[in-house]
Amino acid sequence: MAYKHEPLPDNERFIRLVSIQPGTAEADIVVYLVIAPFSAQYPPRYEALSYVWGTTDHPETAYATSLTSSGRWPPPSGTLSITRNLAVALRHLRRTDAPRVVWIDALCIDQANDAEKGPQVALMGEIYRRATRVVAWLGPEADGSDRAMA
Repeated sequence: MAYKHEPLPDNERFIRLVSIQPGTAEADIVVYLVIAPFSAQYPPRYEALSYVWGTTDHPETAYATSLTSSGRWPPPSGTLSITRNLAVALRHLRRTDAPRVVWIDALCIDQANDAEKGPQVALMGEIYRRATRVVAWLGPEADGSDRAMA
């Protein structure tokens, strides 16, 4: 069953954050999505991922769920179709021992909701500026590319 994003509150000062669940490189991708207030006074702590979406050919699957009102994480409630490039990035970025909280446009903005996309896209510059760190994903090492980054 496809994952359905929880609607953001009407106030435009909310964003979604992704908690990438720990796992090995081969394990399924599991993410928890949480709605967070986006204020200068109480900023959420997160990293932001900058990457090329890539082709939608051969999509991969991420298993997703939302935080419940009780504050508990239920098992994944649905699947998200993600690009192969994002799947590779998530596998490289996830930790083996602890979750990692990241803002990722393709997951944190409900791509099927045009009314949400406009205000959220307008916040993207601020979202990247307020991140504790911006991770620029260039893809996995290939053909000695690691030497260019040394």
